[in-house]
Amino acid sequence: MHVWQLLTNARAPGEDGYFEHVRTELLDLFERPPRHLLDIGCGTGLTGLEARSRFPDATIDGIEFSAEAAAVAVERLDHVHQGDVERMDFGALGYAHGEIDGLLLADVLEHLYNPWDLLVRIRPYLARDVQIIASIPNARNLVLISELAAGNFNYEPAGLLDVTHIRFFTRREIYKLFAETGYEVLGMLGSPDGRIPPIAAGKDPVDIQTAAVTIKNVDAQALGELTTIQFFVRATVSR
Repeated sequence: MHVWQLLTNARAPGEDGYFEHVRTELLDLFERPPRHLLDIGCGTGLTGLEARSRFPDATIDGIEFSAEAAAVAVERLDHVHQGDVERMDFGALGYAHGEIDGLLLADVLEHLYNPWDLLVRIRPYLARDVQIIASIPNARNLVLISELAAGNFNYEPAGLLDVTHIRFFTRREIYKLFAETGYEVLGMLGSPDGRIPPIAAGKDPVDIQTAAVTIKNVDAQALGELTTIQFFVRATVSR
């Protein structure tokens, strides 16, 4: 099967692990137990199931596009809404304004045509002390840049160039995404890309050379971004 055929041949739950990830590294970022957690893109609900063990008093809901995955998740979470989140009316789903105080967006925003609109539409339903945890792939990745310089933009079943990705973000654009839609980024961590060998960073900028590209005067912050495969974001509603 060619990669593009994944667009017309839906993955089944459990196939290549696509729906089966337990995102413990994201749950670790919650600073306090949420009262009502909404996991958008919940897959088969394994991360929500882990959240239930960590936050036993919380209501844990999910939204999932895949009907097959949602049918599994409904056995694990309190409520599962199946369908396209970009077309959902959160009020019609039964959510009250200010109800949701935990929002999980694990590798979701890059799959949406209009992630800005989603963040605007869901904001009234979020508590003022909401904890938003998101993971977003990093488009300013050294491997991706080097491949692009070599003329390659190879779509993949998963990863930075997952064939279902629609939007691409750098660290700076992630801050803009949240700021422009009424949120404040409280912190951002980079997940290192294991394909990139360690690059020593001192006080002075360094030059980085790959087979296809040379990037000059790279300071420590830029180096950190170039060697990151995805960002883990903590955010809340702007005051």
